Amino acid sequence: MARQVVPPPQKRSGPAAGIIGRESGKAGPPLPRKGFPRPPSSVIFVSMFKRIDISILAGLLIMMFMGSLAFAQPPHKPIKWLPLKKGISFTRVEATKYLHLGSPGIGVLRLDPERVRFQVYHFRGDKDGKPGTVEQWQRKTGALATINSGQFDKRGTHLGLLIENGVNMGTGLLSVWKGIFAAEPRNESLPRAVLIDLAYTQFDPLAIQYTQALQSFMLLDIKGKKRVRKSDWKANRTILATDQAGRILMICTEGAYTLWEFADWLKESELGVVQAMSLDGGYKAEMAVKSGGFEYVTYGQWETNDYGNFSVPGFKATLPAVIGVFPR
Repeated sequence: MARQVVPPPQKRSGPAAGIIGRESGKAGPPLPRKGFPRPPSSVIFVSMFKRIDISILAGLLIMMFMGSLAFAQPPHKPIKWLPLKKGISFTRVEATKYLHLGSPGIGVLRLDPERVRFQVYHFRGDKDGKPGTVEQWQRKTGALATINSGQFDKRGTHLGLLIENGVNMGTGLLSVWKGIFAAEPRNESLPRAVLIDLAYTQFDPLAIQYTQALQSFMLLDIKGKKRVRKSDWKANRTILATDQAGRILMICTEGAYTLWEFADWLKESELGVVQAMSLDGGYKAEMAVKSGGFEYVTYGQWETNDYGNFSVPGFKATLPAVIGVFPR
């Protein structure tokens, strides 16, 4: 379930582009001159076969070319970015592939770490000490945007590292999960926000140089490799990713996807994803964005697995932890 309030779109116009194909072939053998013997029928047959063969080959090449164009199409309708503030843009992408249940809309925040600040929140570090929906977290923190964090147990304890203002609110480092999102370094020479893949980078949780961090599992690594198993588990998804310009992408789907296929969606998309980490999904996949007259909210409500369909349209889950985004 998602709602969105946006300014009226501006009309755009531009020249249409087209592809024109051209086909040519070699001329047949010259006609026999008077007084010369006519070439045998086998020669004529071979010549005709060559011309037919060239025509067929050209047709096949054209079909392969058009097929490659179709294959290269992104798995979504054209992306239109809406600038909210300096270094902060939003788009609601409409997917055209891999969706199983619900709306094809996908909310994407594109964030320049030099322009925004990231803050982790856990309910045990909050004054009222209560979990809340993504909108409730946004209202009480004043964040421009909030999204759900990683997975947690029945008591609301985050599974893996969850660093809030330098204090771990989670279970501690889990060796099986290789993704860590870290932000707001103590040392100004370090990147302001980074996605760390423990399969390629050493990390010491006791000497962490960032005041905000959370751990989860990798979905795509820098080599384009999927880091999840193939399954039929379909659910709403929340993803943290980096793009080719070093920006942070916060992605939340309005519909249900398998993780395996959504990794393909990210690779084929025009978002420029370099690597991606999956956060909690299903009912806990939530995003809220509010800036000026713009507002976007989506709640996870789709989930099916080997035991059946557990989707609950209209449901708004409370979250023990979120990531907040603020202009720097």
